[in-house]
Amino acid sequence: MDKINRVRNQNMKEVANTLFTFIKLANFPVTILDCNGIYYFCNEKAAEIMGKSVNEIIGHNYRSFHTPKEIEDITILIERLKHSKEIFQFKKSYNEKTLIVSFYPILNKEGNVEKIVTTSRDITKYKGIEKKLSNTKVDLKKLNTELEQKIEKRINSLKISEEKFRILFENLVVNIVIFDYNGVCQLINKKAAEYLGSSPKSIIGKSLCDILPKKAAERYLKRIQRVYDSNIGVVSEDTLEMPWGRRTFLINEQPLRNQNNVITGVISASIDISDRKNSELILKESERRFKQMAEISLVGITIIQDNKIMFINQKSRDILEIPDLKLEAPYDEIVRDMLAKEDQKRFLEYISKRQKEETDTPNLYSTKIYSYSGHLKCVEVYAQSISYYNKPAFFISFIDNTKLKKYEKELEEININLEQKVEARTKELKETQQKLIRKEKLTTIGKLAGGIAHELRNPLGVISNSIYFLNMKIDNKEVKVIKHLNIIKHELNICNQIISDLLNFTKTKRPNFSKVNINNAINDLINNMEIPKNIDIEKKFALEIPDLFVDQRQIQQAFQNLILNAFQAMPLGGILEIKTYKEENMVNISFKDTGEGILNKNLKKIFEPLFTTKAKGFGLGLSIVKDIITSHNGTIDVESKIDTGSTIIVKLPILKSEDA
Repeated sequence: MDKINRVRNQNMKEVANTLFTFIKLANFPVTILDCNGIYYFCNEKAAEIMGKSVNEIIGHNYRSFHTPKEIEDITILIERLKHSKEIFQFKKSYNEKTLIVSFYPILNKEGNVEKIVTTSRDITKYKGIEKKLSNTKVDLKKLNTELEQKIEKRINSLKISEEKFRILFENLVVNIVIFDYNGVCQLINKKAAEYLGSSPKSIIGKSLCDILPKKAAERYLKRIQRVYDSNIGVVSEDTLEMPWGRRTFLINEQPLRNQNNVITGVISASIDISDRKNSELILKESERRFKQMAEISLVGITIIQDNKIMFINQKSRDILEIPDLKLEAPYDEIVRDMLAKEDQKRFLEYISKRQKEETDTPNLYSTKIYSYSGHLKCVEVYAQSISYYNKPAFFISFIDNTKLKKYEKELEEININLEQKVEARTKELKETQQKLIRKEKLTTIGKLAGGIAHELRNPLGVISNSIYFLNMKIDNKEVKVIKHLNIIKHELNICNQIISDLLNFTKTKRPNFSKVNINNAINDLINNMEIPKNIDIEKKFALEIPDLFVDQRQIQQAFQNLILNAFQAMPLGGILEIKTYKEENMVNISFKDTGEGILNKNLKKIFEPLFTTKAKGFGLGLSIVKDIITSHNGTIDVESKIDTGSTIIVKLPILKSEDA
């Protein structure tokens, strides 16, 4: 057994050496590359075609010897060979010659691509013959036969002589079977045997009648014998009953010749195209439905491929109002015609990002376009990369929102007007409600004021006279007596102030305007007031304050109420800052205390009559202040923070005497 193996190995080495010598001296170019594109082998003919020496080519990458377009084609083919392991061909021009280059993968024991063999066929002279003999079918047929015979002879020589080509044959994804004239299987590859549900060993030597159903075997045998008799290959489609069901095959049957050009068999190569046929039917049906749905769609649909419009529905035509002749133009030119210059770049960038499927790009894009009739339209665009007839394409849909935008704008204007009207009406109702409440309170206060003023003022006058009398008659008064007399006097003043507030609040007096220096008016007021010992008043008066036209008595009354209110907010003492300053056409007077502060919920109520949080008083002081300031066309605002203090800002307009 070892002797037989040694003899077999010796024979294979001799065959390999013979094959290597044949390839090296062959009159057609042969190269071998590894999977990285480095030339592993190159014969003299290939070096001559490439215009280099063998040593200049071997060990170098194919990129050094080809044009960018050829490099791109070769790179794609090498990648396809790694995955599909099929034989590929492409045509190229090199040094004024036209070549057909074939790529054959060589697999290792693991079934992976180890090397790539390329053979080239110089068809330059045949191209010239084709032109000259284009109308002569006999000569063209003869030329085609000669070319096929040469190719077949070279392929058979390589397959018979080299074990690696046998491995390639065994692992081809194409079904390969060789038959003799009677339809007996001489050789079959693994792929074809698997389709027949068996192994190559069990099929070799069997006839077609043993392999296929009777009718299919008869059809197959007729084609084989026709190839034998006519010496011409046949390409056909046939449907065969396989162990797992009916399948459709594309079959290429070619004559197989020996070195003496005698036909020794027919090689049959077939590919299962059942799925492709079904896919084609499904695709045609899908295309029919798509076009049907697209034409009735309310959305404009356009498909772009290679910068050309491949499909456009009626709605797109209506939106763009695009002439038929313009549909032939490049798509970016159409975009430039429809979009304003400032929008063109943004739109094309959006399309480019959607083609690259960048995740941060929104699906919808809103823009304005000018139709070919000159109408300005608001559209929403959706763009998506798709495959169209197995080629990359781009799906773009348009939604015409022109009328919708118009209606939205009108509705927005209506809503704004409605909101304004509702707001104005609400304000009027609130003001009316406030007036009614105020009127009701004033009516109540008016009824009380008359009685309180007369009923209380007389006894209060008697009490005041009694205090004065006691102070005059009692000599060497005790401290406790003096304290209680002062308490009575203080409380008496509070009662008088309440009565004054009531009477003043119910009297609606028109201000008697005159020219007043507000700083002097405040100084006079403070000088005539009794300031608690535990409270300091800080005056920050702006020097360049213009004189105001106001009713000095009323303004001093308002400021007195604010100052007294600040005193009451600081029972433990504190600082009252009174500040005057000019702001545009107003003079601002702020009263800032360091007292207890006012709760947020009470800030809007403190100027209402009869509202108070104090144990004493009727809550009329700040209400009177607001009435006086309002009658002077001024405003009053309050800011407060609990345990920090409050600031009341009075703003009085700078008026001329005639305005007052």
